[in-house]
Amino acid sequence: MDRPGPAQRLHAFTSRTFAAIVALAVVAGLVVRGPWEAVLPYRGPLLAFNVFAVSVGIRWRDLSGLRRLGRFAAGLYGVMFLVTPALAVAVGRLWLRDDPALAQGLLLLASMPAGAMAAVWTGLLGGNTGLSLTAVGLTTLTCGVVTPLVLQLFGGAVLAVRVDSLARNLAVNVGLPALAGLLAGNRWPQAFRRARPWMGLALQLSIVAIVGATAFEEEPMLSSPAAQPVLARLVAVCAGYLLALMGLGSLASRAISADPADRISLALSVALRNNNAAVLLAAAYLSARAALPSIVMLLIQQPLVWLAAKAAAAVKPAPARADPGRWRQQGRSG
Repeated sequence: MDRPGPAQRLHAFTSRTFAAIVALAVVAGLVVRGPWEAVLPYRGPLLAFNVFAVSVGIRWRDLSGLRRLGRFAAGLYGVMFLVTPALAVAVGRLWLRDDPALAQGLLLLASMPAGAMAAVWTGLLGGNTGLSLTAVGLTTLTCGVVTPLVLQLFGGAVLAVRVDSLARNLAVNVGLPALAGLLAGNRWPQAFRRARPWMGLALQLSIVAIVGATAFEEEPMLSSPAAQPVLARLVAVCAGYLLALMGLGSLASRAISADPADRISLALSVALRNNNAAVLLAAAYLSARAALPSIVMLLIQQPLVWLAAKAAAAVKPAPARADPGRWRQQGRSG
């Protein structure tokens, strides 16, 4: 077996410590001005690269299973884009009613497609990686239509968002890069396989840049003493919401008689969304404050999934049906 090169070793290290790196990016965004101010105008292209870099790891064989995934696709879309937004609205009314911007940000996050971290954790926990990749690819390619419809259905009365403008933004920054990455990755698989460690590092850097620039933009609000109780409450709300989503995904998978490996895939696809897209769209269409739920979720989702996996460690994990090693090396995304 070939020894890993410097780029592979560095990427393995940054992947293990990525939650801490993101936390440091938030702190740096709050205390350092120059670099983040320069990044602000480029968050859209950075998100597009983020989605492209994830999509080059998806193979046609990962999507070919759609022929046998009718129930899975129906369960995935039903839970992700009907049950989850309804839960987000309920959580907002119960615990965030005095802060409409945070409630709106949580609803926006609930309308996002599955993030690449769903596939990463599926592989690490012994789930069906191919099925998870299908969920990421399918929801990302269709989010230009699905996300605006979800926001209109659940937030039309309180969200002053132009659906046509939002759909164009999603198409340019998410849908088209996902399609380009899918086509390029399948056209030149060997080239992208060789470049995987560098692509993963660049992907992580793009995430850090988006999060740090958004924290810089929100610094006046976050640095006030009054913000600390708000952030503490938001962390608690987001943690409970994330665990509830994993539970909903697990229940839905049992309802469609999925096997244990598929249950892991569905639960994580429902829970782990594209946080980076939500951060960018919240800042562009709602407010900087509305991006806070997505930033908090980006920070807490990895340790929470790890703790949930530890809690279920007594249950022997099902063997993965696709090569999880490919996704262990893939860059981490929200």
